[in-house]
Amino acid sequence: KFIEPGFTARDNQGNLINNQVIRTTNLDTAILGTYSMNYSVTDAFGLTASKQRAIIVGDSTRPVITSKSNPYVHQVGTALDINSIVDVTDNYWPRSFITLDVQGALSVDVNKVGSYFVSFVARDNVGNVSNQVNVRIDVRDTRPPSLVLNGTNPMNWEVKTPFVAPCYRDWE
Repeated sequence: KFIEPGFTARDNQGNLINNQVIRTTNLDTAILGTYSMNYSVTDAFGLTASKQRAIIVGDSTRPVITSKSNPYVHQVGTALDINSIVDVTDNYWPRSFITLDVQGALSVDVNKVGSYFVSFVARDNVGNVSNQVNVRIDVRDTRPPSLVLNGTNPMNWEVKTPFVAPCYRDWE
């Protein structure tokens, strides 16, 4: 929120005439840029004074990186999209204007079970740099084995008849 820092207007007798000051501006605090605020005052004798204040709307807020999970668990033997491990947000810039630098991604072997460490840093379009976020990536087998039942389910079995288990198949 922009807070007007104020002004003082006095007539040639030294009397305050702040209530007669007219302010005009093209200020838009939602868009980066240089704007002006114009001040004009006319005293009881019709004499006018004008001033202009430059207002620079800037962005000094760092992007924020949030890990989706830490450790991040990844299925062994499948492709890894390193950019999907974190979310990146910024107070002004859309994601397409933020650069994500990744350190350690090449050390992640998706075909070998283990823990790997990757660091992320984001930079927005005006050069604000996020804090570094470190994520542990655990490559492991996360798929449960499969099991297929033969026959019907539920099975109907006659009472007092010996039970014969149907064959089973293990598909793993």
